[in-house]
Amino acid sequence: MKKHYYISLFFVFIGIISNAQPILDYNNNNSISISQNSTGGSFEILTDNLEKVEVFNIHGQVILKTNQNKINIEKQPAGLFFIRISTDGQTITKKIIKE
Repeated sequence: MKKHYYISLFFVFIGIISNAQPILDYNNNNSISISQNSTGGSFEILTDNLEKVEVFNIHGQVILKTNQNKINIEKQPAGLFFIRISTDGQTITKKIIKE
């Protein structure tokens, strides 16, 4: 019975990965920075011409979409989040840690 359990978890994990958004497309763009509040629940994206912001949890699920530069994820649990930022026809991904 335990073997079946581990195999099932493996296929569930593979399913999560295959359905996840491609958010690990890091880019070395220094013109975009994130100013994170010390509380860990809000932050500001510092850039010109912001078009779109998407916030993803560690599972690749979109938890927030906006075109505002001030982001609040206070209702989310502590952990690692990825921020996909679109500006001037360019998209980059940054990560933040909410405490």
